[in-house]
Amino acid sequence: EACRDAQIMPPTFQIVSDRRGGRTAWSSQVTIRGQTLAARYWYDGKNLNNAKEDAAECALNWLSRAAW
Repeated sequence: EACRDAQIMPPTFQIVSDRRGGRTAWSSQVTIRGQTLAARYWYDGKNLNNAKEDAAECALNWLSRAAW
């Protein structure tokens, strides 16, 4: 919604993983207006949607601070 309102292209998300001991941690990155922003936290696989939402929140915060 925010992208449509601002008349910019929608973001693209990428899921990333990191092997930690016997488990895998998951996070997300989002690219918007040429800027790639990472989620703040790493998540268990069953909470992967939280990683995407975290990255989206980081992007929204960045957009609200960015000079247009």
